[in-house]
Amino acid sequence: MTIDRDPRREYEQRQQARRRNVARFENRENRISILRLAAAIAFLIAAWASLWRGAIGPRWLVVPALTFLALVVIHDRISRMKWRAQRAVEFYEDGIARIEDRWIGRGQSTEAWRSDSHLYAADLDIFGKASLFELLSTARMRSGEETLAAWLAGPAGRNEIVERQQAVEELRNRVDLREDIAILGTSIRTSIHPEFLMKW
Repeated sequence: MTIDRDPRREYEQRQQARRRNVARFENRENRISILRLAAAIAFLIAAWASLWRGAIGPRWLVVPALTFLALVVIHDRISRMKWRAQRAVEFYEDGIARIEDRWIGRGQSTEAWRSDSHLYAADLDIFGKASLFELLSTARMRSGEETLAAWLAGPAGRNEIVERQQAVEELRNRVDLREDIAILGTSIRTSIHPEFLMKW
């Protein structure tokens, strides 16, 4: 897949595609909901015809029941795909906001790493609201935030700087991978506790 050299245009195209996916999944969800309702009504009618009227055998209850259960599974799958598409839309919204300099208040403006005794962090707005940390951080886990905070708060050697620049270059055109990682991180952010993971 070719990547547009203009990041804003690339992000806008991807955002629109993900929005179309959200709309498509919403339509599917609505259709599945109607089919689930129809299957539930069919089950009730079959139960009435079987148990109270004796017109059909009880085995006919299996068909609408299995249909309903299958539709529940399909609905759950579509809901997860819609959730993923919605997170992708948000990922690109945040990227466009950074490109257009509308990022203040959208990111993580943590004060946890602010230190008034730090040589330059307060003067350069490294941490806090409208800080460099808020602009740069797309971390989804605490350990990523801590790593970025450490990088911003302290110097790095030449070799380390070169390695970081190579990593950025490697990821720059891998937008699909970055989107997947951001969505995965969003889904596990509240369920992962880094201290327990490190102990494990």
